[in-house]
Amino acid sequence: MEQIFTCTVCPFGCELHVDLSGAEPIVTGHECARGKKYGIAEATNPVRTVTSTVLIDGISELHPNLKLLPVKVDKPIPKAMMFDGMRIIKTIKVAPPVKAGDIVYKDFLIPGVNLVAGRNI
Repeated sequence: MEQIFTCTVCPFGCELHVDLSGAEPIVTGHECARGKKYGIAEATNPVRTVTSTVLIDGISELHPNLKLLPVKVDKPIPKAMMFDGMRIIKTIKVAPPVKAGDIVYKDFLIPGVNLVAGRNI
C-alpha cells in the first residue's frame, strides 16, 4: 500500500511516496535524508505538537482583557490522540502567577509529556 505525503521538514516540500507493503518501508520522491525519515514516521506513527489556549482563572481588574493563556505540549503526541487532548484542554483553568514554560498539566495523555505555558501571567 502506498501513501503520499507532502514533506514539511524543509522548504522543498517534496511529494513523498511511501510504500509499506514490504518488510521495510520504501520512500521515494525525497530530496534529503530528513524527508525519508519524515515519510517513514508519517506513514507508521504520525505525531503532532498540540498548541492551544486555556482559561485564566481569577484574573484581576488590572488585566480584564487577559482571559486566555497559550499552551503547548513539550513533546509531540500521536496524531490519533489530538482530539482527546483538546477535550482535556477545554477543561483546564490556571490561576496566576504562571511563568512561560511552567507545567500546566503534568503527564498530558502520555507519561512524560507535559502541557506547558507559553507566556507569563
